[in-house]
Amino acid sequence: MTATGPAERHSARFTPSTAVLLVLALLGALVLRNIFVAAHRVIGWGVATVVVATLLDPPITWLSRFVPKVLALLLAGLGIAAVAGALVYGVFDDLETETSALRDRGPAAAASLEERDDRIGDVARDLRLTERAEDAFEALEERFGAGTQVLATAAGTVPSYFVSFILTIFFILYGNRIFRGAVDQVDDPRRRRRFENVVRTGVRRGRSYLWWALLQGSVVGGATFLVADQLDLPAPTVLGLVAAVAASVPYIGIVIGVVPTVLMTAGLRSPEAGAAIVAVALTAQVVEALVVRRLVDRRTLHVGPAIPVIVGSVGLEVYGIGGALYGVALAVFLLATADAAATEADEPLPTPNQDWAGDPGPAVDPAPDGGSGGGSTPPGGGADATLEQVPAEVVVAPAPAASPPPGVAR
Repeated sequence: MTATGPAERHSARFTPSTAVLLVLALLGALVLRNIFVAAHRVIGWGVATVVVATLLDPPITWLSRFVPKVLALLLAGLGIAAVAGALVYGVFDDLETETSALRDRGPAAAASLEERDDRIGDVARDLRLTERAEDAFEALEERFGAGTQVLATAAGTVPSYFVSFILTIFFILYGNRIFRGAVDQVDDPRRRRRFENVVRTGVRRGRSYLWWALLQGSVVGGATFLVADQLDLPAPTVLGLVAAVAASVPYIGIVIGVVPTVLMTAGLRSPEAGAAIVAVALTAQVVEALVVRRLVDRRTLHVGPAIPVIVGSVGLEVYGIGGALYGVALAVFLLATADAAATEADEPLPTPNQDWAGDPGPAVDPAPDGGSGGGSTPPGGGADATLEQVPAEVVVAPAPAASPPPGVAR
């Protein structure tokens, strides 16, 4: 029978110093919050330049095999400027006209579907298609505005883009040195090697996934633009951009991206043409889910539709279209790094009580019966090596029976 004493009681004291520390912590949190809000634009520039530099590093490295790296950077910059200029000319030049056309003809196409007497008209009326189309196209016009307004805003941000371009070149040239300096701050060699492997693997997988997403979006967006242009639909460039952005969402993006094109085709051309576009989009979505997605997941990492949708929606509301794009890219890199840390095939990390970088401890003499033993454990030898160097009888010998503590009956 065990003798039990009175229960020990604990009390918490709220001293004046604790109150002062609590107030200072709250003030510090408010100051950090205000600093982040005031500097969120600069922080966004930094994140965007790191993402762009990470994506451009492989093609610049490949190009630098044939030409000097400075020339490779200049060629890459000229290529980016050419693509950006083409997009600006192709999109913003006709954006005002195309957005107005969508705003005027989109609800008309939805109304024509509701006026039908067949099953399509019943479904359109049940969905209140005209009302939803008016809300969607009004939101599109409010989000992107008139083309002249967009061009004026873009012209005012030219210095920001110039600074971002300089930062991108800086990270391309010195990003690896910066990363090496961060890795060298880890003292333990095994932890340092594990940290470097995880980060490099995560960056490589995330970058490959983003290139696949860009390729898929470009193919779907280009095909949508060609179809809309051949059918003489209003705003083919905008319809192609919507399809390209939505197609980057796995498993559901292709079908969602062609919804505006299907609506305009069914309302302004014929329901049969709209049904044909739906059939092609469904077929492409099935191929993407069963073939392309498996190939991408095996070579890069698995990303579901939730992360692009949630992160993209939050980034769009907070920072606009740039926040949505770079937010999704940053989320993919973080997910790839976490996946690399979970699937790293390196030997397990040492526990905190194992000093692998320091003195391994005194040597253990061999066991008298010839059991394994010997010198000290080499750094990085692992826990199994430590157990092998302990005499066998020490490992398997039973512990002596302890005498009962005072107050405990035998």
